[in-house]
Amino acid sequence: MASGEATTAVGADRRILDVSGLRAGYDGRPVVYDVDLAIFEGKITCLFGSNGAGKTTCLKAISGLLRPFAATIRYDGEERAVGHAARSAGEGIAFIPSERFTFAELSVEDNLALGAYSERSAAARGERREELLDMFPVLRERLDQRAGTMSGGQQRMLSIAMALMSGPRVLLLDEPSLGLAPAIVEQLMETLARLAAERGLSVLMVEQNVGQALRVADQVYVIRSGRIILEGEATRMRERDDWWDLF
Repeated sequence: MASGEATTAVGADRRILDVSGLRAGYDGRPVVYDVDLAIFEGKITCLFGSNGAGKTTCLKAISGLLRPFAATIRYDGEERAVGHAARSAGEGIAFIPSERFTFAELSVEDNLALGAYSERSAAARGERREELLDMFPVLRERLDQRAGTMSGGQQRMLSIAMALMSGPRVLLLDEPSLGLAPAIVEQLMETLARLAAERGLSVLMVEQNVGQALRVADQVYVIRSGRIILEGEATRMRERDDWWDLF
């Protein structure tokens, strides 16, 4: 797959994250092979594929949680070392796993505060907090409640809010709709689109809910058996009648 195709698909937008030759897996066995991905500043890129296709492995390798066997990753134009999750977070790359990732014994308020630990500006922390509580009003109602006592869907909302509290430049999202009601999923997608358009947030999203993700996507990749088999502009992808032949 030629990464240049991604450039022409989105146009002259600036690449914020450029991944080439990504080969990664577990216990010495590859799961993804020579994957190329381009994430553009202020754009939403979706990675679709069936269970086991290698989507989560790609996100973990890009975020630094998994050291790839081979890859060249450029962030904001500069090549960066792989396999350093803490450094990625410090540079503004936030990863939200598909599992509920919250501190169960702490309150919702404390979880949100921990999400913003790297933000020194109290004003910025307060502004983000209010914006996210407007986005997820159920969290405002439960600020004093321990996270572990909330439902799965509510904990999912909290994990997303925690990542956004850090004010990331790049957001890596693994199945953000998992466990959320359809109305909340729609609201979440609209919020991501607004953050991308208004604040330049760059998103790489793995999602099984193709219909909802396509509503806000700018660029689409499809992975099957660890290899990218299709990429293109989302407007063209929305014209497809069927996706099952790709999965």
